[in-house]
Amino acid sequence: MKLFTLSAFVLFFLAVAVAATSEPAATQPATGPAADTQPAVVGAPMDGKTLTVIEGKTILIQLYWNITTGYAWQLKSLKGDAVEQVGKFSYVANPHSRFVPGGGGKLLATFKAVKTGNGTIELVYLRPSDKNTPPVKTFTLTVNVEEPATTQPASKPAAESKPADEDKPAGK
Repeated sequence: MKLFTLSAFVLFFLAVAVAATSEPAATQPATGPAADTQPAVVGAPMDGKTLTVIEGKTILIQLYWNITTGYAWQLKSLKGDAVEQVGKFSYVANPHSRFVPGGGGKLLATFKAVKTGNGTIELVYLRPSDKNTPPVKTFTLTVNVEEPATTQPASKPAAESKPADEDKPAGK
């Protein structure tokens, strides 16, 4: 019975560890009226790739982060003027691992597409106290910002045509 309990305990912690290390992929483009209000959420699978968004779109980067190790995500560079950082980076503990010693979480880094053009976001995962040690991970995302699609006003029905003499008084 003890062996069964121990095995179940180990399997539970392995499942928690796997869940804690999973990363979100890029979200599928939203459609409909709420499409412009939903952020573009990207994760590790977008490393080294290009994301195309419209001007004004919010970009949320989510990457695995285990804060208990002393490692942290930092912005190495933000190239171009099409994208700006919004606020500070934040850490969110994985709800399944918050009671597990050394359990990880994720980085939440928010950026905004502010102008048409291109920008590159480069993040590094390192120990800030180790100045001479290279980062153990990097994340680079190129963002192509396009103008919002302009909507054409609904065309008005053509005015009814009247015979040229309809507006003139009769007999004149």
